[in-house]
Amino acid sequence: MIVSKLKIFSALLSISFLLFFIFPATADSGKSAYSKITDSDLKAKITNMSGFVDYRYNDMVKNAVESYINDQRRNSEELLGRTAIYFPIFEQKIRERNLPEEIKYISVIESSLQINSVSRKGAAGLWQFMRQTATAFGLSINKNLDERYTVNESTDAALDYLSYLYGEFGDWTLAIAAYNCGPGTINRAISKTGKRDYWAIHGSLPAETRKYIPKFIAAKYLYKYHYDHQLLPTKPDIYFFENQEALVFQHMSFQEISRVTDTNMDIIQNLNRSYLKNFIPTNTKGFKLVLPRQAMYKLLESKDHSTIQLLEPNSIDYNYYIRMNFHPAVVALLMHDFQETKEFTSVPTKQFDIPTDRGNKVDFASLSEHAGNSIKPKQYARRENFVYYRLKAGETLKDVARRYPNTSLESIIKLNNFSSKNQPTPGALIKICVNH
Repeated sequence: MIVSKLKIFSALLSISFLLFFIFPATADSGKSAYSKITDSDLKAKITNMSGFVDYRYNDMVKNAVESYINDQRRNSEELLGRTAIYFPIFEQKIRERNLPEEIKYISVIESSLQINSVSRKGAAGLWQFMRQTATAFGLSINKNLDERYTVNESTDAALDYLSYLYGEFGDWTLAIAAYNCGPGTINRAISKTGKRDYWAIHGSLPAETRKYIPKFIAAKYLYKYHYDHQLLPTKPDIYFFENQEALVFQHMSFQEISRVTDTNMDIIQNLNRSYLKNFIPTNTKGFKLVLPRQAMYKLLESKDHSTIQLLEPNSIDYNYYIRMNFHPAVVALLMHDFQETKEFTSVPTKQFDIPTDRGNKVDFASLSEHAGNSIKPKQYARRENFVYYRLKAGETLKDVARRYPNTSLESIIKLNNFSSKNQPTPGALIKICVNH
């Protein structure tokens, strides 16, 4: 008993020692982190944030920032932890489409990166799709399946939708605002004011949309400057970098998967939220299943190849991503958390080299030095880039093809499965490949 108490005391002492070096005590340590930054400093940081969005500082932005760093500190730390799961996936897809990286923050203000999030109006998933918009952009929703709760598929749909909105307005700030309230609302505000600038039409927008871009700016501020406010990302619930995907072609219940792989049902459900009734339906094209890696291997051993087929693992280097996007002291905490996830899955977690420099004064420009010479940025494969165009009354597909010099009438017809019996009507969304 005495030995056990000594071990506990030693562990607590070690944690206190680490936190002392992460956040040294100051004379005004009783004050909130936010109280240490002046309005002028906060304004300077925000107006100096570069990107495709029109970053401005005002009271709404200030209040949104203060909510993250003062009022909702615990939620902010949990949110920051979830960025380690989802942002690498988002960023890879965004790069493949040559879109602005900052649009990833939409998922932060939409769902706080909680994949099972559902709004009062029925919007669901990481990107908070309403049913009609989700199905318009290719997500399947039926009594057994709701792909709004997927990661990859819902992100692809969100990026398709954002590409369409940018095509409508030619401005990313307006496109992001339209993601919240719809393009019709933005167009009415433009018609009313005669302006095509978010801040110029701000007063003509719904109350929620007036706060949307300020929240977007605050989300980026939180991610970029959380360490300055003594916010530490907490351990996420799910680790996608230690999971494996497969296509399942025949009916398979979660209970069977749990029994065969000796995996907790909660884990299976958390990784496969899109299946509404705890089973994967039969499908000739296959439905995606996500499991901890070793659990997936056990399942493969028990099934015929015609029932389940392994998919290639994603190419994301989470090790590199975390090192390059978090302060070294935070990296150390995240890596420690990664190594302590044996209760979540039977798969041995990756072994990461923890940076030795945990000091408070670190030159962020030199973070690449902490990554080690053996870690290289991933080369992202080029993929086809798509935009969506809404067909106007009196327009033909030939007219649409003329709008996009890098496509053809034939490719539009083939891509959208048009035929003499399946012709688009005014208002239909036309998918167009615009590769150069």
